[in-house]
Amino acid sequence: MKLIKLLTLMVILLALTASSCHKDKDEPASLNVSPSSISAQAQKNSTTLSITSNTKWRIVDIPSWVTINPTSGANDETVEVICAENTSTEKRTDSFLILSADGSVEKTVEVTQEGKEVSLSVDVTKINLQSVAYASQNISIKCNSEWTISGNPDWLQISSTAGNGNSVIMVSARTSNDSSKPRSATLNISSEGKNVSIFIEQEAGLSSCISTPSNITALYYAVVFNLIYSSEVATTKLLLISDYDYKHKTESELIREIEKEEPVIPESETIFTRAVEDNEDYHILSLSFDRKGNRGELVDIEFKSPKYLNATDDAWCTIEDATVSSSQFMFSVLKKGRCATYDVIYGANIYPGYLIGSLMAFEINYYVKNHKKSWLSESWGLAIETDYPNDHTFYCSYSPDKYFGGVIATTWGKFSDGTRSSDIDFVYGDMYAEEAMSTSNRRDITSEIEWIRNQKGWIRTVPADFK
Repeated sequence: MKLIKLLTLMVILLALTASSCHKDKDEPASLNVSPSSISAQAQKNSTTLSITSNTKWRIVDIPSWVTINPTSGANDETVEVICAENTSTEKRTDSFLILSADGSVEKTVEVTQEGKEVSLSVDVTKINLQSVAYASQNISIKCNSEWTISGNPDWLQISSTAGNGNSVIMVSARTSNDSSKPRSATLNISSEGKNVSIFIEQEAGLSSCISTPSNITALYYAVVFNLIYSSEVATTKLLLISDYDYKHKTESELIREIEKEEPVIPESETIFTRAVEDNEDYHILSLSFDRKGNRGELVDIEFKSPKYLNATDDAWCTIEDATVSSSQFMFSVLKKGRCATYDVIYGANIYPGYLIGSLMAFEINYYVKNHKKSWLSESWGLAIETDYPNDHTFYCSYSPDKYFGGVIATTWGKFSDGTRSSDIDFVYGDMYAEEAMSTSNRRDITSEIEWIRNQKGWIRTVPADFK
């Protein structure tokens, strides 16, 4: 009986054990993750995930910028998720999987990380460089990303136009600023949508004084032109040079050559220089200096000399049979070549003391009428006749006294269309001075008195002026 009871108990225990084993085998795997998504800032950071499971699990397909510890486990556990710093300004999104051991359950966790915010600044936004070559200054750039520089002009050199992160760069002038005005540029530094500007100016290296030749007229005897100058000009140096020589010299060589010339004090608006060859290209170079001796910009005016007619075809005239007495000056003008009409100036009683020194070209008739210059005698006895059609004998009367300096006559021909000839004839004031001054105690006029007519006025020249 006891044996039967024992056997019955064993059967019941075996049945219960079998029933329990069957129940474990059929239970499904469970797996839950919290949170199901992660949002992270741009800087390196970490967060935790809670895994609840009744089985083993593992984590796969982890993005390269995400680190997870641990990546496998069983049942319930907490894991750490680390996001590396996002060095880009772009937001990035990716995901990883958590799988049950038998692969029957998987959970997706999405990870989103913000892009970094770019910071960009400089320690200076305005730079003033000296006028000399290689004048320089440093710029400190603070940036947490890549940057580039644009807007760089040819005259400015930058030690680096691109970089990453904080940097110190140097800007310097490649050349001196050889002008009378400052030159400037605006540099733009950019980094992923952010910009800062730096204004750079190089000081003017030259004075603002300037003299500009204009109204250039080429004659046989000289080139004449107006000189228009600014108020800062104290003196000007001029150089007439052929186009051939001009093209074979650098600007520095031209400046050195013009600096050897004698300075001109611009007391009038007309300057004259040596004669030129016909039908050739020339340059008039002007270099001015202010009262402190600072020079201005080099002015370059190009012109072409006219193609002259030959002597037999030119419109010209001559002064002949000039005579003088103690009270009268007489001479004849004869037309030659293609001369249709002519102009003539003649007179006497020139005050010699006022003709010594620099005398620029003036419209003589202006000063005769207005008496604006102290060198002009009150008693010139000067006559100006224009467009005279025929050969003629002219005369003027005068009363020589202690101021008497002699007589003068100048004439030039004109074509039928009114164009002036470049041929001139003249008589010197002292040709007859000895005879005319027999009643005078002054004899200091010289043969340096010579008048040349251009389209604007008359010019006094001496042999030294023809270089």
